[in-house]
Amino acid sequence: MYVYRTNSIIGLMIPKTQYTAIFKALQSAGLKIETRWEDDRLYIGPLVFSATPLTHINTLSPKIGILLGRSQETLRVLLKNKGISYVDTGGNVFLNMPHYQIVIEKRLKKTRSKKHAPTQTDMISPSNLVSPNSLAFVEAILRKNNAELKNYRSVLHFCQTLGLYQPRASQLMKKMKAKTLQDLKNKLQSMPSHFWKYALESPITKRQLTPFYSVAQNYYSLDNKDDSLLRINAMIKKHPLQLARGPSDVARSHGMLVDQTLEMWVAPELNNILKKTFRLIPGQKDGFRRWLIATPTHTFTKEAILSHSSDAHELNILRAIWDLGFGDSRLRESRDALLEGMLRETSS
Repeated sequence: MYVYRTNSIIGLMIPKTQYTAIFKALQSAGLKIETRWEDDRLYIGPLVFSATPLTHINTLSPKIGILLGRSQETLRVLLKNKGISYVDTGGNVFLNMPHYQIVIEKRLKKTRSKKHAPTQTDMISPSNLVSPNSLAFVEAILRKNNAELKNYRSVLHFCQTLGLYQPRASQLMKKMKAKTLQDLKNKLQSMPSHFWKYALESPITKRQLTPFYSVAQNYYSLDNKDDSLLRINAMIKKHPLQLARGPSDVARSHGMLVDQTLEMWVAPELNNILKKTFRLIPGQKDGFRRWLIATPTHTFTKEAILSHSSDAHELNILRAIWDLGFGDSRLRESRDALLEGMLRETSS
């Protein structure tokens, strides 16, 4: 796979003849932009393209766009939300220029042409994957291997055993046309990573979930005892539904972050106790460990902070992945790596 790269756009290499559709789309929209080929380079207005290997969509930035063949709406929405320019052979255009933007969405004619079977991503919306009940169910499915999933007689048996909300599980099974738990797991894993990211970043998901990094407050501790981390772990075991590590703990446990920041989810009723026990002072101070403390709007259970896949009160990895997507660029990179790793690791 090769692309055309400039300081403004990256494009998938397609035979020159297929670019005719792009040029016609631009002209039919009344767009007066010069397009020409010269020395094996493509020029669209001020944008210049030359061949170079494509790495990964996550390397793109608002200064980089992508030139596509036929593209799905979900991918175009994801690119547009990131400010990434694109043009496809179907006539859809988004040019994020320095002083203006150009958006063209070609309306498909309603014809009685041959029908195509809907894809998995056409069948579901972001909320089917990223809502409290969905996160709990999907993460439990992905954390179990196929041999373990065979031990459950049905979706109902799976949900009753793990304490999951069965109506939401059945709804997802129906939408994805999955016959068994193993079948659903395979379908979830086969979904394109760009749709997963589109679902995880959808604003609708914030309606029932509290983004950790949007509400977390900075503290530092005056507690100088060497056993503070052991005491925190003991406190978590004593109050598993009121105190838990934050999302970056998942990234650290997978070797994707080297950071001494101590992140904590804490329920409102335990907030003052935690601050008093560890003598926490608001703000940051040089030479002191940084604490980030967040209080969810709802209970740990209603926000799917903890996993249902075991009895160890572990963090819900998929929920942590969702949270990391709203952090800084370093945390977002670990989010992408965690997501890819989770889908690969659960393929057995």
